[in-house]
Amino acid sequence: MTTRRIISFNFILRIMCVALLLTSGSALMESCTKAGNCPDDKACNTLCNLFGFKDYGGFCVYYGTIDYCCCQYR
Repeated sequence: MTTRRIISFNFILRIMCVALLLTSGSALMESCTKAGNCPDDKACNTLCNLFGFKDYGGFCVYYGTIDYCCCQYR
């Protein structure tokens, strides 16, 4: 009986560890840099590469009349 409880606890613990590893790597943090006029995502990606965000690139975000270029990092 005790062996069965230890095995089931070990199984649950392994599932939790795998879930934690999968979810921790999927979230991206965003560092938004105001770039004025952001004509398209390709230009924003180039700007982010110049700022040193080479791994994850960037994208345009629009807030009313202000355009932001958001550079992503992990």
